Amino acid sequence: MIRPPPFLPMPLTKERWMPGNMDLSLVRLLLVEDSPDDAYLMTEALKESNLNLRVTVVEDGVEAVDYLFGNGVYADAPMPDLVLLDLHLPRKNGHEVLAEIKEDAVLRRIPVIILTASHNEKAILAAYDLHANCCVCKPADQEQFAWRSSKLNISGFTSPSACEAPRDRKKDEAMSLSINGGRPIEILLVEDSVDEAQLTMDVLQESRVRNRVHWVEDGEDAMVFLRRQGSHVAAPRPDLILLDLRLPRKSGQEVLAEIKQNPLWKRIPVVVMTSSDDEKDILSAYDRHANAYITKPVDIEKFMEVVRSIEDFWLTVARLPAA
Repeated sequence: MIRPPPFLPMPLTKERWMPGNMDLSLVRLLLVEDSPDDAYLMTEALKESNLNLRVTVVEDGVEAVDYLFGNGVYADAPMPDLVLLDLHLPRKNGHEVLAEIKEDAVLRRIPVIILTASHNEKAILAAYDLHANCCVCKPADQEQFAWRSSKLNISGFTSPSACEAPRDRKKDEAMSLSINGGRPIEILLVEDSVDEAQLTMDVLQESRVRNRVHWVEDGEDAMVFLRRQGSHVAAPRPDLILLDLRLPRKSGQEVLAEIKQNPLWKRIPVVVMTSSDDEKDILSAYDRHANAYITKPVDIEKFMEVVRSIEDFWLTVARLPAA
């Protein structure tokens, strides 16, 4: 069994995922983009990754569906580990392609990152309603576009210490004010380990983006927080949830299922952070529409690097859905 990438791991469940003589270090990425210029910038930026990437580019929604379902000339095409999907596509738009992916019992496990030049909140919310793993708005500025493209990979697959630029206080303050309408990003941390929770909060406290972390220690308390009951009656709606699987009283898988089945909460990105690398747990989490699955390292420094990678991507690059 191939060990999938650490940030957005994809288990393999079809024969198309296991072609002969496959390089086990290879990460296959499908880029669905009708703009040749944007596709070129994206592929060039992705080369900065230290991964062995193979990027396939298709130019419209119909071709994307044919590739993913192995139709016609794509009968022998390997299944991608990750899909980068533009919304504004000819013949079949990105929302339609996303719906087909997430309605299929196997394809729905593939992480899909939405790329769009539109800042239309309705389009972004619609993508999250269809279980997009995350949305990234493409900036008009070429340098910013290249930076965000590289972060799609770097933030997920390498340690931030290897790629993070020196911080500029004025730029950090400007970034913090421009993200999330200037208000702090509300993060719900569901973690029963006091030590790991404290490490996570310490790292996020150093973030260049303003955030508030709300910590609960078990699955039942997580649901009470979301329902704004008991001691959490004044709790804010989270913008992002970091969820452990091994929880007392109610498991992380049960919490994830309740979140994604509730129309009030299903748009909230849920990043599973757990010590389990069991393939069944990964499959189950993606079947329940987890936005990402991260295996927590035992080493403290590596654990902190993983948390920084979450901050680097989810708090600065990804477009979180509005409340």
